Amino acid sequence: MNLEQHTEIILKWVYSCDTSEQLNLLSDVIERFIKERFVSFDKIGVIMAVEELNTAMEFRRNNIIELEKQKFDIPTLAYQDK
Repeated sequence: MNLEQHTEIILKWVYSCDTSEQLNLLSDVIERFIKERFVSFDKIGVIMAVEELNTAMEFRRNNIIELEKQKFDIPTLAYQDK
């Protein structure tokens, strides 16, 4: 498997996370995976792939946080004078 294929699979994992906890656990796994598997690839390619994964994880984390906030938002009904 080449670097691009590995990265695509990891991105699918990132976007499949539904909670912050899942994403945090996955980030630990990804970090170990990168250290073990990405060693044999071109360094510049690895840096770019890691940057892409970090960006995707941050985007997903923000998305999850917003979704979690929406779950707990209680709509308020304002009194409307008629």
